[in-house]
This record gives sequence, structure tokens and C-alpha cells, in this order.
Amino acid sequence: MKKKKIITILSLSVLPLLVVSAGTYAWYIWQTNNTQNISISLTASSTITFNGGTDIVGQLEPVLDKEDGIVKTISITSDASGNSFNLNMKINSLPSELKSTSFLWAIYKGNELIDSDNFSTYNNNDNIVLLNNREISSSSTDTYTIYFWINGNVSNNANMMNKTVSLSLYATGETGSVNEIQN
Repeated sequence: MKKKKIITILSLSVLPLLVVSAGTYAWYIWQTNNTQNISISLTASSTITFNGGTDIVGQLEPVLDKEDGIVKTISITSDASGNSFNLNMKINSLPSELKSTSFLWAIYKGNELIDSDNFSTYNNNDNIVLLNNREISSSSTDTYTIYFWINGNVSNNANMMNKTVSLSLYATGETGSVNEIQN
């Protein structure tokens, strides 16, 4: 009886540790490296900053909310009015298992949804236009957030689990050249 009590106590002690570890592991998988910011001069007066760099690489698991997926923030400023920019995403690697209507992306400016889509019709080396000829404010910094996630609210193919996707963001200005500046 004493041995059974010890096993029960140990089991109850280990269970919360396993739950916390699994949650931490899932959170770790989805995080991008926010220590490297890349700023690009779009025009003589405009700069775009990719928080965490331009590359998006991650192993995917279904999540219930887009904010639990991969999140990328982009800020853009201009010292002059009349400048505009384009924001694009290149698919470097998209496993066939992720070509699904439940693997999604969405871009927001604040709380405003600008555009969204799924990856069902895209292939490796495709370029997706996220923002086209978007005006840059000269009075404030514009912040855009891009979300990438597998929708856990629907039934997904089990083969989608732990597949790695690789994407790259790039921007062009309507005038001037693009130069990368490493911070």
C-alpha cells in the first residue's frame, strides 16, 4: 500500500511538470529570432524595418488562434510625403503536406485586416504580393503584423505536423533603390 501511495504522489507531481514542458516547447517552436532587425532604405526618405529579420522559418503545428502561430512585425517610416512601397513574400520551401487550405497567412495594420490567404495553391519559389503600392505615412510610423498558422479549429492531415516552412519577406519602393542595413 505504501509503494502505491508513493507512485501516486510521484505521478501527480510529474504531471504538472509535463504539461508546463509541453506548453513551453510549443511556444518555443513558434518563436522567431527577434534579436536581429533588418532595416532597408526604400527611398531617400523611407525606411522599412523587419523585426527579427526577413526570414521566416518554423516547424508547424495546429493552433487555435493566429497569434499562437508565427508572428512577424514590420515598421515603416518616411520623412517625406508621396512615397509608397510593395511588400512581398517568397516561398523558399513549402512541403507538399502544407499545401492546404488550413495553412494560413494574414497581414494586419493595427487591428485592420489588409489581406489573407491560404497556401493551397502556392509552390516553392512563388512570390506573393502582401502589399501593393501602399502609401507610407510621413507623420507617423506604420506597423504591419503578419501571421502564419495552421488552423487548429478544423480537422487537419496528421502529416502536416512538424513540417518546416521557409519564407522570405522583401520590400521595394516605388522610387529609389533598396539597400539592406544590418543593425
